[in-house]
Amino acid sequence: MYFKSEVNGNADTGWQTYVKDVPPATPAGRVLRFTARGLSGKEFQLLPLNRVVDETYSVYFNLTMPPRRCGSAIMESTGPAEPTAVAEHVADAAALAAGEPEPEGSMPVVPTAEEAVPRAEALCAQLRASSSTERSAAYVALGRLELDARAAGGAVSQQEAADIAVACTAPLCEILCRDAAEVGAEELRRAALTLTALTDIDAARVGGEAFRPGQSNIWCAWSAETSALGAILAKDPADLVLEDALTIGCTFAAFIGGWATSRSIDAIAKVAGVTAMEFLGEFNANCFLCVPCTNCFRTADDARNYALAPLMVELLKEPEKLPPFALVGCLCQLECLNAGRPKVALKCLEHGIVDAAMGVLGRATPAEQVTTTGFARGGHGEVYHMMFDLVGPAQIGGEDLTGELLACGFIDQFVAMLNAVEELGASNVCGDVIFFGLWFLKLLDGEALPQIEEKLRAAKPALRYLCDSPITSVAEIGWTCGVFSVFIAANLFGRDEGNTFGFVQKDIDGVVEFEFEMLRASAWGKIWQLVLNQCKGLLSLCISDSAKEMLLHHAGFIPLLIDGLLLDDEHPRKDTAEAIKERVQHDYAECIQQISLFPPGRAALQAAGPRVVEALDMLVDKAWSDEAKQCAHAALMLLCPERIKHSEQSSDGNGTQADGGGGHVMISYQWVGAA
Repeated sequence: MYFKSEVNGNADTGWQTYVKDVPPATPAGRVLRFTARGLSGKEFQLLPLNRVVDETYSVYFNLTMPPRRCGSAIMESTGPAEPTAVAEHVADAAALAAGEPEPEGSMPVVPTAEEAVPRAEALCAQLRASSSTERSAAYVALGRLELDARAAGGAVSQQEAADIAVACTAPLCEILCRDAAEVGAEELRRAALTLTALTDIDAARVGGEAFRPGQSNIWCAWSAETSALGAILAKDPADLVLEDALTIGCTFAAFIGGWATSRSIDAIAKVAGVTAMEFLGEFNANCFLCVPCTNCFRTADDARNYALAPLMVELLKEPEKLPPFALVGCLCQLECLNAGRPKVALKCLEHGIVDAAMGVLGRATPAEQVTTTGFARGGHGEVYHMMFDLVGPAQIGGEDLTGELLACGFIDQFVAMLNAVEELGASNVCGDVIFFGLWFLKLLDGEALPQIEEKLRAAKPALRYLCDSPITSVAEIGWTCGVFSVFIAANLFGRDEGNTFGFVQKDIDGVVEFEFEMLRASAWGKIWQLVLNQCKGLLSLCISDSAKEMLLHHAGFIPLLIDGLLLDDEHPRKDTAEAIKERVQHDYAECIQQISLFPPGRAALQAAGPRVVEALDMLVDKAWSDEAKQCAHAALMLLCPERIKHSEQSSDGNGTQADGGGGHVMISYQWVGAA
């Protein structure tokens, strides 16, 4: 065989490569050993060895010289023994990500494939060393470990590789915390992406270890003021540059890589030995880009996020130029940049984030977008989570994205991804991608929403599968794909009489409990803001008689309806944007109206005592919209006609409000009956 050497697609005449055929030592197949000869005549063995997989030579090697010399060996011609074989270079992700040259002749501590399995103790010692040369060798070795763990018939078993990866997690986090004088931004990126690569070996174990209390972890890395990351965060926002955005993205890659299981946060929290709520608490306390829990209703954008937003979008426009494993972190950083900040979201839109997102999705099949396999290496499906954190604030800022998302094919991509889940199997898909993707659909609102929902109706089997699946984000607080699939199904099929979707009691219970927490914000609800169509799914369910029966079976349903009117001056959501409060109040008022039209529902409202009537009376006087006042009038007429006199006394005597708002009671009732 004859090979040519290339660097970044260009011929590199400074190297000659040749292959040595070694008789197979195992049934894995023949082994190729690559050697490179430089212009000086000095030879270097390229590590490690390859093995034949599916009649394809997958050549994993890494030069022990500067990474800029890492080229791809491309077959020019083949010998008669293997006429169809292809030599493929799979780069060592950690080495390529770093860009830091290794001293000539340095060798990683990890042995070649035919030698003993790398010892975790030796690697940990190298990672903790004061010498950057020793740490660099460990990064190379761990990059090889990830590649070898993925290869069929690898020299290291999956279990052995995972054990080594877990042992090296805390030492890698320690490196992220070191002073900038010792570990600069370049090495910090390399260490962070090495840790991200290890999550592809075992996401739950490595991801959980990265958040374990009592040792160096991601939270420590995010809060280390003297580190290279700390130096970036201390900059004047106007001085931030593209490299700074990339460095932050790499630290977020280490954060999100471990989420690549069907149980997402639940899985890593269990390994870390904390509850999911404790995990979320640490996130809110330490994530320097997100709106903190103590100020969850803030809509103002901060200067750092505003400055980083266009930089991150630029990185996203050319994902092929990002270091391996960095894409998922850049997407995660954009999620946090936009959360709760309308102006930042609008800035991202101004710089073309939707086109950039479509470019990322176009690099992966729907199945590849959602599978747990290789999530950290690819991460394309994280676009759906990113879109969740973009659309909500953008809508608050007055931007309707429905038309653009429909026209560019984003919705088609999403439907195809959902349809791929059942074929892959619930245990093999990323819970984070699906869960936040469904939440994105729940909050999406705008002029083109009916056309979008028409497309989504075709995904009915996929939604039903997800409703019954064990895929979660945080199960203890109702963040499950089952609950959110019900929300989407409620939007699409809730109004249908005859329960065409097949809702069951647990589906409806999940909706009620979720909406109650979103209103009261007593726990995880503090993280999120209300959105315009917050109550849409619940309202749809209140229209169908079959769904009404299940809603009434939940003891908290009637209290939820009253709370949703937002009448309490000290309501936890009192600082929500006026337009959102007006929409939410109207939708909850219509829910009460719809329930009052259903005899068992009317009886349940009457049995709840005077609080329902008192709330409706107050709504007639203080509602933020005429539509909400109409709903209150209609419900009062059915619940206790004598109470209508109260509302008539506050009118002009002709059945209309003195201030010109609110229609005649009978008009309101007839309008509801036609709905």
